[in-house]
Amino acid sequence: MTAPPLPLPLAGVRPLELADAAPLQGLLTRCAGYFRAADGRGPGPHAAMERLAEAAGDDAAMLWGAWRQDQLVGLLEVRLHEPGPREITVVLLLVDPAARRAGLGRSLIDALVEPLDPERWRALCLGVQDPQKIAHAFWLALGFVPHGREAGVTRYVRALG
Repeated sequence: MTAPPLPLPLAGVRPLELADAAPLQGLLTRCAGYFRAADGRGPGPHAAMERLAEAAGDDAAMLWGAWRQDQLVGLLEVRLHEPGPREITVVLLLVDPAARRAGLGRSLIDALVEPLDPERWRALCLGVQDPQKIAHAFWLALGFVPHGREAGVTRYVRALG
């Protein structure tokens, strides 16, 4: 995987590589509740490798891992220029259940936003499934505002300019 075109200046955070498949699979498994709520099933046995391989061949996809004491405890996945030009979609933000409520999710998003040039990037976008009440509150607290709905998903946007 090449170096991401966006920096993520946060201690203990680095781009994920194919070699990180085992730690990522562990994180996905520990966060299986998210996947069960999202699609009714947990992550498959090769979910990490599939996610990493897809991102490795796509310049618009970036995955960062947050590490604490050699354990992967957070994942931030984004796509550039989606859903439109100059927009960034937060595809997935996962925090290990044992590391939640300590500010890691907020720190990852703040570290993503901080270096973004509003001349180049217009907005961050994401979607949250309706039953995810805690997720809705989290994104609202980070300055995202509802921006439409479709098929049980509320779309959120945070302007960068």
